[in-house]
Amino acid sequence: MNKNYFELFSLPVAFAIDEALLQQRYRELLLQLHPDRRPTVSPHEKKEATLLLAFVHDAFRTLLSPVKRAEYLLQLLVSMPQNAERTVHDVDLLTQQLEWREELEALKREDVHADELSLFYEKIKAERQRTLDALKQAFDSQSYDLANELCVKLKFIERLLQQ
Repeated sequence: MNKNYFELFSLPVAFAIDEALLQQRYRELLLQLHPDRRPTVSPHEKKEATLLLAFVHDAFRTLLSPVKRAEYLLQLLVSMPQNAERTVHDVDLLTQQLEWREELEALKREDVHADELSLFYEKIKAERQRTLDALKQAFDSQSYDLANELCVKLKFIERLLQQ
């Protein structure tokens, strides 16, 4: 398929997307392309439809995830490899990451109230939202180096929230 993921779902090429519209168009494509909806097609056509469905699934998962969407946009707009090992050059960000990890480990080790752990996660979620807002702004202003740095930060925050 020669379309990029945004074209596939008829969405503008941008970091900020309408997730409800993405989900609606995803369901429409699934209904349209599913091989079981056309039982009279040849085995070759079924295989082609299955491959196309795999492409649609991958595109949907990529665009639905802010981190994957940012990586995909960087690849699309500035030929930055999507799965490239992104390194952090911002000393403040590295320091912040260490502090958050230490704080989380201490909270998990100590006999703390659930409220304290909840407050920690709320703080991280707020930082996630600030990072998402900054990432949108970076893409809107075509500041791709900054977008790359923010993508690294967002990836770290996402992993931290999953712990």
